Amino acid sequence: MITLAIHTANQWPDSICHISLAKIDADLTVIDSLDCYIQATDFDPFFTSIHGIEAQDVQHSLTFSSFAPILTQWIANEEIVAFFAPFEEQTLRASFDKHQLAFPPCTFKSLLPRAKKEWPQVTPTLAQLAMFASEQLAPTDAEMIATILHEKKWHYADLTDFSRDVTKTIHSLAGETVVFTGSLQQMTRSTAARLIRQQGALFSNTLTKHTTLLVVSSSSVARHKQSGAESTKWRRAKQLQLQGQPIQIITEEQFHTFFK
Repeated sequence: MITLAIHTANQWPDSICHISLAKIDADLTVIDSLDCYIQATDFDPFFTSIHGIEAQDVQHSLTFSSFAPILTQWIANEEIVAFFAPFEEQTLRASFDKHQLAFPPCTFKSLLPRAKKEWPQVTPTLAQLAMFASEQLAPTDAEMIATILHEKKWHYADLTDFSRDVTKTIHSLAGETVVFTGSLQQMTRSTAARLIRQQGALFSNTLTKHTTLLVVSSSSVARHKQSGAESTKWRRAKQLQLQGQPIQIITEEQFHTFFK
């Protein structure tokens, strides 16, 4: 079994800047590990604030295409455990596709759902969970995942994805915590906040781990179509989705359908 952790330079999944791997045996003991930077550009300050990696850290590292044969040897035909596997799998597939490389056969499972269920009182970040599982923090992200598996005696079969489907249709605002990004065109934000509360939802100006719904204004959508630009809240919501947070993103037009 292989444990895997990946960081990206920005919101694009093919912008991998760091890969951490650990191989664990049947007794859930680490028998080998590999941790390396990957050349990347266009570092987003928000993403750097999450993982601490900057452009100068990776400028002399291998490119992804150069590292791909090594990576393939590690993960081909393996069972892979990642913190939130949809993110790692998406970034790898996007990067292999970008360089027109064959994606190696392997399967993925997430550590996060089982850990959140086991320790609901712990802040669900890898470092916090790893410190809760063991007194000594492992030196790499992949080894942190391996440590948690070892301490809890969780094998691959013990992990099941319980993550919320962030693409499903929302039929009611009741119980949601709603945040807006961009200026609304059809109503003021104060009016929208009042309507949200009337439907039994919460309104906030700040996007946090408690946010469940981000409404992207029509002007923000138009700007994105023209230039690809996204607001900080929009980028952060996407990143939190990939980390397993139950945040859904809808357009201003979709938002207005709740009041017809």
